[in-house]
Amino acid sequence: SEGSGGTGIRLYRSRWLMLAILSLLAMLSDWICFSVAPIPGLTMLAYSGVHPASLVTLFLSTNVFFCLFEPLIVKRHGLRETVVYGAALMAIGCVLRSGLPGFPTTSASVVMLGTVFVGAAQPFFQCTPALLAATWFGPDERTLATTIAINANQIGIALSYICGAYLVHDV
Repeated sequence: SEGSGGTGIRLYRSRWLMLAILSLLAMLSDWICFSVAPIPGLTMLAYSGVHPASLVTLFLSTNVFFCLFEPLIVKRHGLRETVVYGAALMAIGCVLRSGLPGFPTTSASVVMLGTVFVGAAQPFFQCTPALLAATWFGPDERTLATTIAINANQIGIALSYICGAYLVHDV
Protein backbone atom coordinates (compact mmCIF):
# COMPACT_ATOMS: atom_id res chain seq x y z
CA SER A 1 0.00 0.00 0.00
CA GLU A 2 2.75 2.47 0.89
CA GLY A 3 4.70 2.60 -2.38
CA SER A 4 7.88 4.47 -3.17
CA GLY A 5 7.66 8.21 -3.53
CA GLY A 6 4.25 9.73 -2.87
CA THR A 7 2.25 7.31 -5.01
CA GLY A 8 1.42 4.92 -2.18
CA ILE A 9 0.33 7.71 0.13
CA ARG A 10 -1.86 9.27 -2.57
CA LEU A 11 -3.53 5.91 -3.25
CA TYR A 12 -4.03 5.41 0.48
CA ARG A 13 -5.68 8.82 0.83
CA SER A 14 -7.78 8.54 -2.33
CA ARG A 15 -9.38 5.24 -1.33
CA TRP A 16 -10.37 6.64 2.07
CA LEU A 17 -11.66 9.77 0.35
CA MET A 18 -13.73 7.61 -2.02
CA LEU A 19 -15.08 5.69 0.97
CA ALA A 20 -15.98 8.99 2.68
CA ILE A 21 -17.74 10.28 -0.44
CA LEU A 22 -19.62 7.02 -0.94
CA SER A 23 -20.63 6.97 2.73
CA LEU A 24 -21.81 10.60 2.72
CA LEU A 25 -23.87 10.01 -0.42
CA ALA A 26 -25.43 6.89 1.13
CA MET A 27 -26.21 8.85 4.29
CA LEU A 28 -27.80 11.70 2.32
CA SER A 29 -29.81 9.29 0.21
CA ASP A 30 -31.57 7.74 3.20
CA TRP A 31 -31.89 11.11 4.91
CA ILE A 32 -33.73 12.38 1.83
CA CYS A 33 -35.88 9.25 1.62
CA PHE A 34 -37.13 9.48 5.19
CA SER A 35 -37.04 13.28 5.56
CA VAL A 36 -40.83 13.55 5.35
CA ALA A 37 -41.62 10.63 7.68
CA PRO A 38 -41.45 12.52 10.99
CA ILE A 39 -43.60 15.41 9.68
CA PRO A 40 -46.60 13.80 7.96
CA GLY A 41 -49.06 16.62 8.57
CA LEU A 42 -46.72 19.29 7.23
CA THR A 43 -45.83 17.14 4.23
CA MET A 44 -49.48 16.68 3.31
CA LEU A 45 -50.10 20.43 3.66
CA ALA A 46 -47.05 21.35 1.59
CA TYR A 47 -47.64 18.85 -1.23
CA SER A 48 -51.39 18.70 -1.84
CA GLY A 49 -52.22 15.76 0.39
CA VAL A 50 -49.31 13.49 -0.57
CA HIS A 51 -48.73 11.19 2.39
CA PRO A 52 -45.11 10.65 3.45
CA ALA A 53 -45.62 6.89 3.31
CA SER A 54 -46.37 7.23 -0.40
CA LEU A 55 -43.10 9.07 -0.98
CA VAL A 56 -41.10 6.52 1.02
CA THR A 57 -42.79 3.65 -0.84
CA LEU A 58 -42.09 5.32 -4.19
CA PHE A 59 -38.45 5.83 -3.19
CA LEU A 60 -37.97 2.24 -2.05
CA SER A 61 -39.76 0.76 -5.10
CA THR A 62 -37.56 2.80 -7.44
CA ASN A 63 -34.53 1.74 -5.43
CA VAL A 64 -35.34 -1.96 -5.84
CA PHE A 65 -35.90 -1.55 -9.58
CA PHE A 66 -32.59 0.26 -10.12
CA CYS A 67 -30.71 -2.28 -7.99
CA LEU A 68 -31.22 -4.62 -10.96
CA PHE A 69 -29.30 -2.27 -13.26
CA GLU A 70 -26.53 -1.16 -10.90
CA PRO A 71 -24.24 -4.17 -11.54
CA LEU A 72 -24.47 -3.63 -15.30
CA ILE A 73 -23.65 0.05 -14.94
CA VAL A 74 -20.68 -0.67 -12.67
CA LYS A 75 -19.39 -3.30 -15.08
CA ARG A 76 -19.64 -0.96 -18.06
CA HIS A 77 -18.57 2.35 -16.50
CA GLY A 78 -16.57 1.43 -13.40
CA LEU A 79 -17.08 2.34 -9.77
CA ARG A 80 -16.02 5.99 -9.97
CA GLU A 81 -18.34 6.92 -12.85
CA THR A 82 -21.20 4.95 -11.30
CA VAL A 83 -20.91 6.97 -8.09
CA VAL A 84 -20.72 10.22 -10.08
CA TYR A 85 -23.86 9.24 -12.05
CA GLY A 86 -25.64 8.44 -8.80
CA ALA A 87 -24.62 11.77 -7.28
CA ALA A 88 -25.95 13.59 -10.35
CA LEU A 89 -29.28 11.72 -10.18
CA MET A 90 -29.57 12.53 -6.49
CA ALA A 91 -28.80 16.22 -7.07
CA ILE A 92 -31.49 16.45 -9.76
CA GLY A 93 -33.93 14.67 -7.45
CA CYS A 94 -33.17 17.04 -4.58
CA VAL A 95 -33.76 20.10 -6.72
CA LEU A 96 -37.06 18.62 -7.93
CA ARG A 97 -38.13 17.70 -4.40
CA SER A 98 -37.27 20.97 -2.72
CA GLY A 99 -36.89 23.58 -5.45
CA LEU A 100 -34.35 26.35 -5.52
CA PRO A 101 -33.79 29.03 -2.86
CA GLY A 102 -36.75 31.38 -3.05
CA PHE A 103 -38.63 29.04 -5.40
CA PRO A 104 -39.78 26.02 -3.35
CA THR A 105 -41.49 23.09 -5.02
CA THR A 106 -45.18 22.89 -4.19
CA SER A 107 -46.33 20.46 -6.89
CA ALA A 108 -46.99 16.95 -5.65
CA SER A 109 -46.09 15.45 -9.03
CA VAL A 110 -42.72 17.26 -9.12
CA VAL A 111 -41.96 16.06 -5.59
CA MET A 112 -42.80 12.52 -6.66
CA LEU A 113 -40.59 12.79 -9.74
CA GLY A 114 -37.75 14.04 -7.54
CA THR A 115 -38.32 11.08 -5.24
CA VAL A 116 -37.96 8.74 -8.23
CA PHE A 117 -34.62 10.34 -9.13
CA VAL A 118 -33.28 10.04 -5.58
CA GLY A 119 -34.56 6.45 -5.34
CA ALA A 120 -32.87 5.62 -8.64
CA ALA A 121 -29.59 7.04 -7.32
CA GLN A 122 -29.44 5.11 -4.06
CA PRO A 123 -28.31 1.74 -5.47
CA PHE A 124 -25.17 3.47 -6.77
CA PHE A 125 -24.21 4.13 -3.13
CA GLN A 126 -25.95 1.28 -1.34
CA CYS A 127 -24.83 -1.63 -3.52
CA THR A 128 -21.23 -0.59 -4.13
CA PRO A 129 -19.45 -0.60 -0.71
CA ALA A 130 -18.39 -4.24 -0.92
CA LEU A 131 -16.97 -3.67 -4.41
CA LEU A 132 -15.11 -0.60 -3.21
CA ALA A 133 -13.71 -2.52 -0.25
CA ALA A 134 -12.72 -5.54 -2.33
CA THR A 135 -11.11 -3.44 -5.06
CA TRP A 136 -9.36 -0.64 -3.21
CA PHE A 137 -8.71 -1.97 0.31
CA GLY A 138 -6.42 -4.65 1.65
CA PRO A 139 -7.77 -7.80 3.28
CA ASP A 140 -7.32 -6.38 6.79
CA GLU A 141 -9.28 -3.20 5.94
CA ARG A 142 -12.19 -4.58 3.91
CA THR A 143 -14.52 -5.26 6.80
CA LEU A 144 -14.01 -1.80 8.27
CA ALA A 145 -14.49 -0.08 4.91
CA THR A 146 -17.68 -2.03 4.14
CA THR A 147 -19.07 -1.44 7.63
CA ILE A 148 -18.49 2.32 7.43
CA ALA A 149 -20.25 2.66 4.09
CA ILE A 150 -23.17 0.39 4.94
CA ASN A 151 -23.85 2.00 8.31
CA ALA A 152 -23.99 5.42 6.69
CA ASN A 153 -27.52 4.51 5.52
CA GLN A 154 -28.70 4.06 9.11
CA ILE A 155 -27.09 7.35 10.12
CA GLY A 156 -29.05 9.06 7.33
CA ILE A 157 -32.31 7.58 8.59
CA ALA A 158 -31.56 8.71 12.14
CA LEU A 159 -30.68 12.21 10.95
CA SER A 160 -33.95 12.47 9.02
CA TYR A 161 -35.94 11.80 12.18
CA ILE A 162 -33.80 14.02 14.40
CA CYS A 163 -33.76 16.95 11.99
CA GLY A 164 -37.36 16.56 10.87
CA ALA A 165 -38.74 16.32 14.36
CA TYR A 166 -36.66 19.10 15.91
CA LEU A 167 -36.08 21.56 13.08
CA VAL A 168 -39.22 21.57 10.92
CA HIS A 169 -42.16 23.33 12.53
CA ASP A 170 -44.14 24.76 9.61
CA VAL A 171 -44.63 24.39 5.87
